Amino acid sequence: VGLLVQSSKALVRVPAVNLTATANAPALNSGALVEVPSTSIALSGIIPAQVGTMNVIIEMPSQPISVGSHAPQVSTSFSVSVPASNTNLTAYAPTVFDDDAWTYILAVESADTQALEDGVRTAINTFVVGCKSDGIWNAIKASCILAGARTLNGALVPLKGTAPTSFNFVAGDYNRKTGLAGDGSTKYLNSNFAYDATSPSDRHASTYVTTRPGGGTHALLANTAISPARYIAIRTTGDPAVYEYVITGQTLVVGATGSFTGFLGVLRSSADGSISYRENGATSTGSSTYIATTTTQTDYVFADNFGGPRFYTDARMPFYSIGESLDLALLDSRVTQLIADIDAVV
Repeated sequence: VGLLVQSSKALVRVPAVNLTATANAPALNSGALVEVPSTSIALSGIIPAQVGTMNVIIEMPSQPISVGSHAPQVSTSFSVSVPASNTNLTAYAPTVFDDDAWTYILAVESADTQALEDGVRTAINTFVVGCKSDGIWNAIKASCILAGARTLNGALVPLKGTAPTSFNFVAGDYNRKTGLAGDGSTKYLNSNFAYDATSPSDRHASTYVTTRPGGGTHALLANTAISPARYIAIRTTGDPAVYEYVITGQTLVVGATGSFTGFLGVLRSSADGSISYRENGATSTGSSTYIATTTTQTDYVFADNFGGPRFYTDARMPFYSIGESLDLALLDSRVTQLIADIDAVV
């Protein structure tokens, strides 16, 4: 099979067979993902005699497009040099990947040591493109999609910011559809995102819960420097659990009691005494005294950082984000769709 690609960013995936490259073409192994450089190259391969069917997935635009700083011109040609009965060459509809989405996908697949399903890659791309279109992408400074990846290592690859440090999580804690589960006693993530990395009057934090925590106090995402000051918290308390929120404030704002799961978020966009929080598909406001004092202490996920972990949670979560203030409703919509899209294809 011969393939000529002219593009600044075309993707070629060969899932079924090994191909032997000729000339200056890279080797294409089963499941390989190849990013073609800006120069034109020819990819050629030989189908082993014992292989009955070959599927080649070509993902590239069929006409000039603009992706970030790229405006590639693309052309393709195919030739089959084996009997038709042994070959099934399929060209799929073109998918144009955002540069940031593609960089993240490659990093996840490297950590997984295997390719993601096309549907998962598309879900990630749709999320990133959507956040950029909504004007909320730049406000996200630290984030992980704790779902979709094939392994725990892949799930801990950061979508944005520094990779979190995992404490005591193991492969069995991770579910590709529903996310990562804490144990309520020993497991948490250090986001490695310092509290003072953003202005205290311009911050957000969010999580997505697929399994609610049990009774008692559970910190889903929190950082408390000096009691009674609470710098950031999305947590639950009581049985039945009620959600509580605070960000650069001293007073916890009490949300609703209920069995709902899904997106949870909190933000402060000014130095006044109010914060906004979002739960169960609705955004509300509450009163919380503003604290301008800051700290280099980092935010924890699945626990509160009180000079060390406390209030561990046994909740299961497939997403978190931290950063500057943004529209919580827009982020909710994008994250909820992302989790649904991943669930549909894995």
